[in-house]
Amino acid sequence: MTDTLSPPNRADVEGVLRNSSAVEEIISYGDNWIQVTGDSRSLLLCLGAEALANSGGLIEGSELLDPDDSGVVFATAPMVHVLGISDYHCGGAERLSSDSTEAFIQDLGEMVSKLLVDGFDDYPELTTDELPLFFSNIISDEGNHEGTPIKGSGRTLRGLPVAWPPDVEEGMVDLLADWLLFDNPKNIVDLCSDGWSLTHRLLDYCHREGDVTLRLVDLPSEGTRVGRLVSAYRFPGQRRTEAVECNLNDILKEPAEQTDLDQFEGNPDTEDTAASAVVAGFCSGRPLDVNESLKERASALNLGLPPRLSLPTYLTAEGIQSLDEGGRGVFVLPFRQLARQSFLQYIFDQGQLHSVLLLDDPEEPGEGARRSVEIAIVLFEKDRSDNDSKAVRLVEMEAPEFDPRLNRLVQAPIQQLDSSDAADITGVSFHLVNSADLRELNPRLVLREPQIAPFLRAEETRELGDIVDKIQYGVKSGANDFFYLNSDEVDQLDLPSKFLTPVLRGPRDPVDEEGQIVTAGSTDFYALDLREFLQQFDENPPEETVLRELRRQGFRSVADYIESHKELSERASLQMRDYWFCPFDSSIDNPPDLLIGRFSDGTWYRYRGDGAIIDQSWYGVWCGDTDPDSLIRLLSSEPYELLIQHLGQPMSQVHSQYTIRDISQLPINTDSLDAGLDEITFPPERRRDQRQLDQAVVNGCSEQTVREALATLIEPDDQFAWAWFLSPEEYEEFQRQYEIGEEAAREYVAERLSEREIRKMLTEIEESPLRMERWETMAELAEEYREGHYRLFMYGATPQFEGFIMDWAENKEYPIFKRDGRPYVQIPGDTTEEEDQEIPKSLGALIEAFIPRGFGDFLQDDITTLRNTITHGEIIEMSHERAAICFLALHTLALQIREDRLGTEDYTP
Repeated sequence: MTDTLSPPNRADVEGVLRNSSAVEEIISYGDNWIQVTGDSRSLLLCLGAEALANSGGLIEGSELLDPDDSGVVFATAPMVHVLGISDYHCGGAERLSSDSTEAFIQDLGEMVSKLLVDGFDDYPELTTDELPLFFSNIISDEGNHEGTPIKGSGRTLRGLPVAWPPDVEEGMVDLLADWLLFDNPKNIVDLCSDGWSLTHRLLDYCHREGDVTLRLVDLPSEGTRVGRLVSAYRFPGQRRTEAVECNLNDILKEPAEQTDLDQFEGNPDTEDTAASAVVAGFCSGRPLDVNESLKERASALNLGLPPRLSLPTYLTAEGIQSLDEGGRGVFVLPFRQLARQSFLQYIFDQGQLHSVLLLDDPEEPGEGARRSVEIAIVLFEKDRSDNDSKAVRLVEMEAPEFDPRLNRLVQAPIQQLDSSDAADITGVSFHLVNSADLRELNPRLVLREPQIAPFLRAEETRELGDIVDKIQYGVKSGANDFFYLNSDEVDQLDLPSKFLTPVLRGPRDPVDEEGQIVTAGSTDFYALDLREFLQQFDENPPEETVLRELRRQGFRSVADYIESHKELSERASLQMRDYWFCPFDSSIDNPPDLLIGRFSDGTWYRYRGDGAIIDQSWYGVWCGDTDPDSLIRLLSSEPYELLIQHLGQPMSQVHSQYTIRDISQLPINTDSLDAGLDEITFPPERRRDQRQLDQAVVNGCSEQTVREALATLIEPDDQFAWAWFLSPEEYEEFQRQYEIGEEAAREYVAERLSEREIRKMLTEIEESPLRMERWETMAELAEEYREGHYRLFMYGATPQFEGFIMDWAENKEYPIFKRDGRPYVQIPGDTTEEEDQEIPKSLGALIEAFIPRGFGDFLQDDITTLRNTITHGEIIEMSHERAAICFLALHTLALQIREDRLGTEDYTP
């Protein structure tokens, strides 16, 4: 960076903060971190952020964050980077005009005090993709802050709040405008959507109408316009005047001024000024003065919103309030703000939620990442009639191009639509969601996975917090640098082992080789722990007495270490303890059963209680009467892994931030806990073990509709059935290879098909209800494979697919007959009116009739092609790899026959 100022000293910064009336509490963590608490907010202040980042120490701040912290301030004099971490991330960079380190400290103190009082709404929202750039700019050595919003810098305005290609944005704007301007609206209000293309469409519409008058209201912030409110009022028979420009600071002071039209030429009647159409988009910043005015206005208008409202939430609420009966509104919101149950209830109280469009950035995510939809466009109608019976259209989009068929999903009558209407539209999914599900169930889950409503409504489905004793985060020491020591520091300080207790600092510490188990041996860190020593005192003697007794008993190194850090005793949070140097209480003697990281990929760990101290970077779950071994298996199944990810706040492509509320609200179907999960191999050693766990969790639900709903959360991978024997790590690598090319994936699998797997496959084929000669044939073919006769193996193996299916049909007692010398399988109709089906004995027809989708698609695409290649006598390329896949596919088919999964609609993992 181009800094010319030396890093500020922690003690000097603390001195400035203590003189601020906005600061109520200060806690220091070493030389670089300070937690500052005010009346309604707290934040974490990082000094020397650039040096910490370059040494890898910046990530330690995640361990120091308190659940109630509102944000983090990174000081790299003269630059300050600000990051709000409440319901959404907002932040930016600000260069303080300080000419010395002393002046910078004073300016920094004023800035921190202002943030404690006013919050972080002064800064624009950062998307998930912008967060890495935000942090990389902290350590930039060229002072380049491109892409990081700088307060007062006049940031370039974007269009839609995702990086859509121009043609996609144009199509979306046309779609929304056509829906919004459905009936030649009388009055249009466009709230704070400057920079969004829809604004220009509305202006064009207004200018085409000869009886429309515009009012433009700028949203200023320190001399920079960061947004614009556009109102268009139609007065039939009056000529259009030039647009009247106002200032939001004046307009928002008095609620009545919102509809005061005396300023317009002609002095029209002002009684009927409700809007027919309203748009509320994102302001390109969150100027503090504007937001405070909005809060005052929300209170004056009795909008019924909480005091900590966000700007998009306010704009949506006032937009809804300003609509005339029958009017329409389009509102852009961060997903997590829309998905609040109280806010959705507010919307339903005012009218009908017509559609929710979830927009995903079309750029490909990083390796192994799930897509995260963060932006929602809400289409609203001011219609209070019979809302309970109306479905909400939910459209999720990650389309690389705009498809005109999207217009039908929004415009067509609800009776003409169903969830299959988007099946052929690339990158688009469509659901009709019961409005009662959004009001009564967890809206974050309903909006992400609307098809699981039967699972969420099931009598046996309860929240995790209701089936365990408690969920809480670990110990907050108040001074990690003092209490937490690694092995080298322990040796250097010569601290006796009786004063050291293993401490689990966070999920990035290693875990035992067994898998998802955490013990004291999982960490190389120790906590200075005087609880046992203090038990020898009947009462609480003065600190000097304790230190003297430590020295008398020969523990001088401990006493010296404590005494050399006596400045910590002044910390308010530690003065509440009997002794500042022993913040740990007896509650940790009752350890939790399960752990999950507050900032993690959602992995759960089984904790084997052995007296370790658990840091606040973990959440602990005390299971009570619920079996922890069954619970961790259930939580580690694919459906529940996806549910917990939906509840968290994405921090990166892989990791999310979780609150206790997120963890507590995780829905659990208790029937599955009694489904013998403790008998399943855990952690999964092979992909097949994972699939068995997933199937057991689903099948454990007592109701068929609940099983079907939960099964939709499992990613179908029958097309990868030939990877069943890979470990979870190998399966991830296999998927990576498959993305590169199918040939690479085949080769990867073939290299790992060992004699152990071959014997396992032959045993399980023999356990399937096939003819004995089929078993004998497979044993002979296996010998050809072992000896490397891969082409000969495939010549004999490909006809076995037809043979396996015909053996199954014979066991099911389906009639088999010949017509014109060709065998057929007859399947009786389910009812007397339904005709019998006659399936010819050909591989393609048998697969189509009996093999479930997924694996059936793979057989059609791969095995039938191989069969045709052999039939026509063509050369088979990559014969080893293709032979391995053919062998594995036969084994999978035998398993499906043994488990009676052919020709049924039952769940297929």
